[in-house]
This record gives sequence, C-alpha cells and structure tokens, in this order.
Amino acid sequence: MIGGLKYRAQDSGKFKIHFATDPRLLLVLLAFCEKNVVRYIVLIISMIPIIGIVSNFIIPTAYIVLLLAYFQKYGAHVSIKEVSVVLFVFFAILASCVLYPENAKYILDSNNFWNTIFPCLRYFIVGLIILPDKKTLDILGKASCVAIIVETLFVIIYMMPRGLMRSDDMSRAYQILPNVLFALNYSFNKKKFVPWLISSVGIIYCISMGTRGPIAVILVYLFVRIIQSSSLRNWGKVFTGIITAGIGYFFLNSDWYLPSLRFLRTQFLHFGLSTRVLDLAINGTIASHLSGRDELYEVVIRKISERPYLGYGVYGEWPWIGWSAHNMALEMMAHYGVILGSILLLWLIVISLKSYIKTPNSISKEMILIWMCYVYVRGIFGGSYLQFGVFFMIGFCLREIRRIQNDYYCKDSKS
Repeated sequence: MIGGLKYRAQDSGKFKIHFATDPRLLLVLLAFCEKNVVRYIVLIISMIPIIGIVSNFIIPTAYIVLLLAYFQKYGAHVSIKEVSVVLFVFFAILASCVLYPENAKYILDSNNFWNTIFPCLRYFIVGLIILPDKKTLDILGKASCVAIIVETLFVIIYMMPRGLMRSDDMSRAYQILPNVLFALNYSFNKKKFVPWLISSVGIIYCISMGTRGPIAVILVYLFVRIIQSSSLRNWGKVFTGIITAGIGYFFLNSDWYLPSLRFLRTQFLHFGLSTRVLDLAINGTIASHLSGRDELYEVVIRKISERPYLGYGVYGEWPWIGWSAHNMALEMMAHYGVILGSILLLWLIVISLKSYIKTPNSISKEMILIWMCYVYVRGIFGGSYLQFGVFFMIGFCLREIRRIQNDYYCKDSKS
C-alpha cells in the first residue's frame, strides 16, 4: 500500500520483497548514508593492513554491484526525458571544455569532477529507481536517525579532541542535512519521542557547524510540515501558519530570545564548536550579513551582462572568482546565458511542482517536499545546481511524472 494507493506490477515488480534482496532499498540506503555511516566504515577498513589498500574502491564497487543487481531484477526502463538529462550534462561539459578551455582545469579537477559532478549521475539514477512506498520512507527515516547519531558521535569522539572542527564544518552540515530532514519527516509521521530527540540533535549539529543555509532549510521545512499536519481545512491551515509565524515573532522579541542564544553560545564555546550562526543572531545580522556574497553577486551579474546570450560554460565563473556563484539562478545564467539558464531553472521548478501537485501518492509528496526545501532554499544561500540534491530531485520527479502519466497508480477500493 502506498498512501491509500498501490503500484501496478510493471513498476514495482513483486511488491513484497525481503529487505536484504531488494537492490532498490540497498541503493537508497547507500546513497543516503554514504557521507556519514558508510564513509566511517570505509575509514575503519582503510586502517587495516593490506585490506585497507582497497578501501577507496568499496563505495564505487557497491554502487556498480547494486545497480547491476537492480537492472538484472527489474530491467532498464528509461524515457527519452530521463536520458536527455544525462546527455545534456555530458554535452554541456564537453562543449565547455572545447569552447572555453580555461574552464577545463576546473571541470576536470579531481575534487570537482569526482566529488561534485560524477556523484550527480548516481544520485539521478537512485532518484529514478527509488520506490516511494511506506516501507522505503520508514527505512530512510530510521537510517537517517542512525546517521545523525553516528555523525554526532564521530565529531565528539574523533574531531573535537583533535581540533578538526574548522576543517570542513560547513560542508558537514549540508551532508547531514538530508538525514535531518528525513528524520524530521519520520518524527512527524510517527509522533514518538525518540525520533524527535534525534532530530533535535541533528538541528543542533547543523547550528554548531556555523552555516546559515541548513538552518534556513530546516525552518522552511518545519513551517510547511506544521501547516500540513493540521487537520483543518485550507482556511484553517492558513490560520495555523499565521499563528505559527506569530509565535516565532513574539519569541524573537521576547526576553527569552537573547538569553537562550547566549546560553547556547556558552555551551558551544565550551565544546569548541562554531558560534558563527549564534553570533550573527545575537548581533541581529543573521539575515543581513552576506559574507561577501554582495561583492560576488556584483561580479557575476556584471559578467552575465557582458555575455547575456551565450554565457561562459560549465564552471564559467570559476576563472574570474575561483569559486561558484553561490546562487543557483545566477550560476545557471552564468553557465548557459540568461535565456537558456532561465529556461532550465523554470523547467526544474515546473517538474518539481507538477509532480508534487499531481501525484496521488502521499509518500511521493513527502519526498518531493523534502528535496524542494533542500534544493531551492539552499539555492538561495549558496547552493549549486551541480549537486546531488538537485539531480536526485530531477530523477525522482521525472519518474513520478511518468508514473502519473502512465497511470501506474490505481485506486484500491479496500483502502
């Protein structure tokens, strides 16, 4: 059963499949736990003499084996639209290297290509094959709770004693963010204390990493879910949203706000955690402080205006600023020009909204909402379109639209 609906056989194969024999679930778990649980297992293996030599091949091999197992069990059923996404990225990269040779060293940089561009492909494939049913969502929720615990313990036991917290703290917040969102989703669905407690730990973890983007994503997601959780009619949901926003407003202007922040700041300092987000909130500059983004945006906008139609190719802004545009919309326009960049951004918004609005599957709606918050809110605060969340969302939404169009969902009179 899927949110009161069920799949037809051609999309789901055998509906009841044992967890250990279903490559879809194992692929999803690998993808969602790769940056925390799995990489720590690989880290331990790398420390073992002789065996540690092959540790770098464990994750790629696992993806290949599970994908082959999936194709053998379910076959490869792809549409022209889905293939077109992969072809577009491939030819965009190829054309950028040929037409803009100065971009090639940034595109082919081992960190950018293998850790940024290449993972987009596998997450796109995982988005295509993930089965949006209750079992998958529950497993993702439980696995995300485990991931939050493992990541937090790793920071406390390994990183903090060695003074490593400032090495990659912001990236760590974004890596754990999908797990925090799925843990929160699991908490809303199950309404149990332990998932809420673990989700709270995840939120504190993100705050302690010193970057505002994950906190903004979490707040937007919580606001939407609180409204959705209301059993009232539409006007009641609007009223609930107003009340929720009002409570937040009064807290921000109450005598409890600053003392609470200062208490948290004291605790963070005691444990050697970043207080950047708390400092900005205490100083009242959490929204206005742009961290140099205003100067960065000025440069990018000026360069776009100089070549508005053709753009500068993939990674086109890197030769001038040595970094990404830190805004998904500006990045697309810098890479592909104003016209094509706007079309791509609009297409991304359309497929996500279309799949969310039209799908009769409540589980799919929950997954799409999570990724819309992750992609679009992060896109404002510095996210790139060349990151796994964007391509997972594209893959999932395209496959959901295909399910809707081909009537893969059928009403169950017994539900």
